[in-house]
Amino acid sequence: MPKLSHYGTRGEVQMVDVSAKQVTTRTAKAHAFVNVTAALCENGVELRSTVIATAQTGVEMEALVAVTAAALTVYDMCKALDKGMEITDIYLVEKTGGKSGDFRRETPSKKGAPRGRKR
Repeated sequence: MPKLSHYGTRGEVQMVDVSAKQVTTRTAKAHAFVNVTAALCENGVELRSTVIATAQTGVEMEALVAVTAAALTVYDMCKALDKGMEITDIYLVEKTGGKSGDFRRETPSKKGAPRGRKR
């Protein structure tokens, strides 16, 4: 099992020191879906983000935060229509660079996946 880098030896939460990491070009993409009626999809809004950086740490969190913040914004703008709407399917699509190498999601999530997308 991989070691969780954001926890100390006593289980306390800690920031990760990235100062010794190599500076490399890294990219990440993420996805989110909000179940509302809108023009972008038949039954919701599809959101995507792309982050590119030359840094010592990955950009997965930045890409995920971008789509999450966008999904929350859509929720806030549409909550008068349905406070019970759900924000679903927030996941990393792909990432490149860094110590752990490249990652590409093989299949999209089945739960809450948009259907009948209009492009």
